[in-house]
Amino acid sequence: MRYFTADEIAEAFAATRGVTSPAQLRSVLKQDGRDLMAQFRALAPHRRPVAIQHWSLRRIALSLLVLAAALAAALVVVRGWAVVA
Repeated sequence: MRYFTADEIAEAFAATRGVTSPAQLRSVLKQDGRDLMAQFRALAPHRRPVAIQHWSLRRIALSLLVLAAALAAALVVVRGWAVVA
């Protein structure tokens, strides 16, 4: 609580399913036998899981716009090569 708010900690746990840690630390934690992730999650305020890939109409429209811009840029490059050649 010294560096992060309770809401930030809850969001971090809601956004991740597993722990990113070095292999040596994971093996020591497995030997320990305690489920530390469950204990940490119990300490954090409850929050619904965060949807990392949430498709919406806006996201689809932006994806199509980026695709169209990339196609237009590719056409400009190809036409530029045709003029030089």
